[in-house]
Amino acid sequence: MSSDSDDETLTYPVQVDSDGRFLSHNVRFSSPRLKPGSRRKRDASTTRRVYYKLAVENRELTVNLSRNHKLVRPNFIIERIRDAKLGKTMPRSCHFRGHVTGHPHSSVAISTCNGLTGFIRFNDTEYLIEPTGQVARTVEGARKMQHRIYKRDAGGREARTASWQTPNSRHTKRQYKRNLRARQRWERRRSKASPFRRSKRSFSLEHWVEMMLVVDSKMVHYHGKNIETYVLTIVNMVSELFHDVSIGNALHISLIRLVLLEGDEKGLKITQHAEKTLDSFCRWAKRMNPKNDNHASHHDVAVLLTRRNICSRSNKSCETLGLAHVAGMCQSHRSCNVNQDTGLSLAFTVAHELGHNFAMHHDGQFNSCKPDETSPRVMTPHLTSNNLPMQWSTCSREYITRFLDRNWGFCLMDPPSPSLTPFPYPSELPGVLYGADHQCKLMFGPKSRHCKGLDVSHVGITLG
Repeated sequence: MSSDSDDETLTYPVQVDSDGRFLSHNVRFSSPRLKPGSRRKRDASTTRRVYYKLAVENRELTVNLSRNHKLVRPNFIIERIRDAKLGKTMPRSCHFRGHVTGHPHSSVAISTCNGLTGFIRFNDTEYLIEPTGQVARTVEGARKMQHRIYKRDAGGREARTASWQTPNSRHTKRQYKRNLRARQRWERRRSKASPFRRSKRSFSLEHWVEMMLVVDSKMVHYHGKNIETYVLTIVNMVSELFHDVSIGNALHISLIRLVLLEGDEKGLKITQHAEKTLDSFCRWAKRMNPKNDNHASHHDVAVLLTRRNICSRSNKSCETLGLAHVAGMCQSHRSCNVNQDTGLSLAFTVAHELGHNFAMHHDGQFNSCKPDETSPRVMTPHLTSNNLPMQWSTCSREYITRFLDRNWGFCLMDPPSPSLTPFPYPSELPGVLYGADHQCKLMFGPKSRHCKGLDVSHVGITLG
């Protein structure tokens, strides 16, 4: 059952079997939390596929999902730091990826912890799904959860102009080449210390990006008890973006550590000044990173999420969304980035900044991949109000392939230890967990709500 407006569908998803037969109105699906140090058995409940049937624009779809076991390192734990005291918990397993049945080129990333939250991409359109918070009863008395499904441009996410930046640069060709030359000199010194044999072409190899994700206290307090599910939903979406075939390489995002800061952290200064924050965060993350690449907590890249309204070159509020070191991946002092939380669109910001770490330049800036509103790309300098699926441009594919072929991604060759238990992810789509009104609150504050009559077809976001 569903009801449609011009830009959204209200629907009650149900869980079905592989043949589409009804199983339950309960769409929550997760494994219980375990205590740190305990092991999760990989039984049928953690390996089997899950199917949901839902309505989108008067069409009935079935999504075919399996757990994203590569999303987090085995035995992954969540660290909460307050007043130099550390607390640890293990998350629930409720993060999934998959496709729409009958649409082989579709992709789905959903977390199912508290309903369905995430994105569905099929038929050249990108939809977000999230619970509305409304519950109804069937004739038999069963509870069913109402969800909202809407095209990516209809949720108010792109209601302002914003930018993605790289430090000390106005994206000049000279500065970009300077970054690459500095990396080449660093690589020559590294190769003298530990000579390597050139490996196979990058597209024939799997690469594992082991990530430490740090959330500042302002963002932790803003999201409250939902912070863990929210952040893991974002990472699940980022993971799916890096699994898109348009990137041309086998890349897995694996979350090694999730650090939630509940107060000020010694040695880490987070302010509105994005460049100073990035500099402080990179130095702090390097100190936090075990030097031994085989250590369970060793990360390849550090990602900071903040609720502060960051600005690239000052302490004033401006439209910067993120900041990253170009070609910094695998360099302990430069493999890091900073991202401003703006709601579910945060996933696209994180993917964009990771792209800079892989030496990607903006589309249309000193390359032939001109931005095109009819085909949105992850590395576009302007995130337009467009519901087409985000993909990587041919230029982005060339940048990252060249980066990996040079063996600059040398730290990405080791997968998470298979001897440990895989982490369980939320299975709902981001759009399911976070409705339009809720996303407006995420972006603009608790008194905000979605304006259904607003025409956002020409609104864009400038990315740095």
